[in-house]
Amino acid sequence: MVDLTLFTNKTKMRTLVTICAALLILGSESNGLQASDKEPSTEAMHAELKAGGDEILTDMVGEIIAEITSLSQGDTREDLQKHFTTEGGLSTPSQRTYVSKRCPYIKIDVRFGPVSAGRESDGDLIQEISKPYLELSVID
Repeated sequence: MVDLTLFTNKTKMRTLVTICAALLILGSESNGLQASDKEPSTEAMHAELKAGGDEILTDMVGEIIAEITSLSQGDTREDLQKHFTTEGGLSTPSQRTYVSKRCPYIKIDVRFGPVSAGRESDGDLIQEISKPYLELSVID
């Protein structure tokens, strides 16, 4: 696990740029976009990220992306909470923002349903997961 509070502002910015690039790759993969002759392949983009960035960070972001893509509709809240934790802010039992346990700036919004008796349960089923995004932490 990487503690971003230990980095300088310049390193934090480079870190966020690397994460953004990785999330863009994930977004194009999850949307089923295909590489054309004019666009580099996903493998080439991954190699370029590693060559020009922090290899350890790039690997960590890749692992977080794999955790996100391993989740799907029909998985349970309990499955989700193996790698993600809840974030502050407004939520309901049927919709909540989750953050990666490894990097609290990487977030997903998750919708569950149907939720029994208006309460959260580990057995609630995932209906929809947003694309991952970056955002500073929300603290209530």
